Amino acid sequence: MITKQQEKSRQTMLELMDSAAELFSRNGYMNTSVAQITRKAGYSKGIFYHHWESKDELFLRIVEQKLRQYRSSRDARLQEAASLEEALRIIWEFLEHMVSDHNWAKVF
Repeated sequence: MITKQQEKSRQTMLELMDSAAELFSRNGYMNTSVAQITRKAGYSKGIFYHHWESKDELFLRIVEQKLRQYRSSRDARLQEAASLEEALRIIWEFLEHMVSDHNWAKVF
């Protein structure tokens, strides 16, 4: 069972990740500092470094989470495909969606 402290810690991490993703998409990775991320999320730098060793580590966690969301969505649709043609169409739409996600593309 998850304790209240574990849930609060998880919520803090999510809020920091959301703030970072928004700032990365707006300003780019290189132009976003840990101080900006923590200020936007309403936390101290100490809390940030409690969860991650660096901005790089946070960035990789955000990328991992986003790719997991993409894969989950794609896989769910592929399970419903009735033919190879439909599966290929789903994969193509998945790739188009990734490319058209302009906010996400700005992160890179």
